[in-house]
Amino acid sequence: MKICIKFTKNIKKNDYKIFIYCLKIRQFIYKYLKYIEFNKNYSKHTIKSYCIDLRQFLISDEPVFLSILSTNHKNHFLDLSQNETAFSEVNDLNLVKWPLLKELLEKKLKMSIKKWNKLSFATQNRKYACIKSFLRWLFVEDFIDEDLQVTIRLPKVPHRLPHYLSVDEALCLIKILQKEKKSKKENQRDLVLVLLLYGGGLRVSEACYLKWKQVDFKKEVLRIKGKGGKQRLCVLPQQVLEELKIFSSLSSSDKVFSPDLSPRKAYDRVKYWGQKAGLNKPLSPHVLRHSFATHLLNSGSDLRSIQELLGHESLSATQKYTHLQMSHLAKILETRHPLKKKKRS
Repeated sequence: MKICIKFTKNIKKNDYKIFIYCLKIRQFIYKYLKYIEFNKNYSKHTIKSYCIDLRQFLISDEPVFLSILSTNHKNHFLDLSQNETAFSEVNDLNLVKWPLLKELLEKKLKMSIKKWNKLSFATQNRKYACIKSFLRWLFVEDFIDEDLQVTIRLPKVPHRLPHYLSVDEALCLIKILQKEKKSKKENQRDLVLVLLLYGGGLRVSEACYLKWKQVDFKKEVLRIKGKGGKQRLCVLPQQVLEELKIFSSLSSSDKVFSPDLSPRKAYDRVKYWGQKAGLNKPLSPHVLRHSFATHLLNSGSDLRSIQELLGHESLSATQKYTHLQMSHLAKILETRHPLKKKKRS
């Protein structure tokens, strides 16, 4: 459907020119979001995060749109995902020239860096990576004449070892859930959720959206669709399979869990059971996933196998668990090596 653009009265020539250039950048972003969705096959969660980051990158556009567009059309143009037809209405977009476009992009980049400096290093890294990817795409596709992303320096993220449970804590948590599962159907569901996270190493989104057709009880595996639509096989321990079979007899939908169990609610339920088990630190689904990987590594599993089970694209993402193993070995050395004992005495 065609949209007739209505401008406010008495538009200054320079204001209109800036408006056109800002609109051109929004057109680029719209195309980029479509590109990562259909060509790169990014997950909907990644696309949503990128959309938020790029929206913040454009925050300086708002005064321009407020001054140029009538109120009825402002929101339409501010929405990054709904303005394809609006772009087709503005013929002046074809007249956009590189010098002013570069100036605007650099200005937005500078404003974003200044604003994001207050955020955590990890959050800054994600936002800068998004902008770098966007600017690089613009250059590769010949939409701009210079690769502006080379000027962005990602902040160094301090190395943090992921928090994980001890084996005793993990078993205690499961024991409490098994004890409580008969009192409420919700508790039975929570037990299966925790077992999938700790026993299978699933991401919380993978567990919440799991369907019964992905479960192969004969081969004792799950067919998981992970990040970017990549598929992997996940082997499950016998105890997890048994609880999953029991839960399947109670289910009436094609999904393992009911639609009301969102990742956000799953976080809350896992946190609740962590408190119930008396754990010292808050429990989250990712802590259970970290515990899955750490306990496998400490039991002698190799990194490559753990990489496959976790669904990591590169081995470098799995190598952080070697630091946890070294910490585990250091504790053994501290308590058992004769020289350490002599030093303390």
